[in-house]
Amino acid sequence: MGKYKLERKSFKQIIGNILVIASLIPIGTSGFGIYKFFKRNNDAISQTTAIERTINDEYEELTPEQAEIVVNEEDIMPNEQEEHINKYNFEELRQINPDIIGVIEGDCFANGYYPIVSSTSYDDINQKLYQNLEGEYSTAGLIIADPENDANMHGITRIWGHHFASEENAGLMFSSLVNYDSQEYYESHKTLKLYTENGEYLLEVFACIKDNPLNQQIGLLSEEEIKENIDDVKARSYIQTDTNLSNDSNDIIVLSTCTKNGSAYDGDIRLSVYAVKTPIWENVKTNNKTK
Repeated sequence: MGKYKLERKSFKQIIGNILVIASLIPIGTSGFGIYKFFKRNNDAISQTTAIERTINDEYEELTPEQAEIVVNEEDIMPNEQEEHINKYNFEELRQINPDIIGVIEGDCFANGYYPIVSSTSYDDINQKLYQNLEGEYSTAGLIIADPENDANMHGITRIWGHHFASEENAGLMFSSLVNYDSQEYYESHKTLKLYTENGEYLLEVFACIKDNPLNQQIGLLSEEEIKENIDDVKARSYIQTDTNLSNDSNDIIVLSTCTKNGSAYDGDIRLSVYAVKTPIWENVKTNNKTK
């Protein structure tokens, strides 16, 4: 199957897309100076410190058996929801930064987890790729949801983050994602987790490709379109997985960054890690898919 055809976009949006790709060029330490090197590390670490303070003391991770009941039994689910406490206090998270919409966790991240912020445009992404949680300049930037995503992260959702080329920054932000082009790395890093105000989700990696991320349609798509997307991505994947893609949600998370050889004018060597999003716990009042 060929690559996806992009819908016609305005000149301003095309320019914005180019700037987003350019912003994701791998950033090394040369030319930035010692001060900026340490500031980048401190800014990345400070994100972890900030959200760690919002973890609810009463949170208890659901066992697989409990999760199956919450997700599959509609008559039991509302009661379970009232009893289940979200791991992160999103009211407190929004006091840190009002644009925080989620937290992504994974042992592929040096800091273990990062907040995800929303964006309103590709210009907005450009700014946030060089801001910390306080809105100040930062080469570490933030982990950012694409403005064209569905608001509830249904369908196909794209999330952007920096990759830093130097070994000293190997696990910061999305730098570790480039390792997913290795089967061996995948075998020991098969899953991540996503937390939003309305749910807790398992992210099971099923593919890794190098391509222009903007070729990937996102948002709410038909089941046929999503199947075509998945089949094409799996056919071009660097890794082979046994991830179950037959769940009813058809929700896919795409984590996109640049490669070590990235170039602002060569989008085909951007790297994207694909994961199927399966609810562990979800608020039924907000999990309906709307166009």
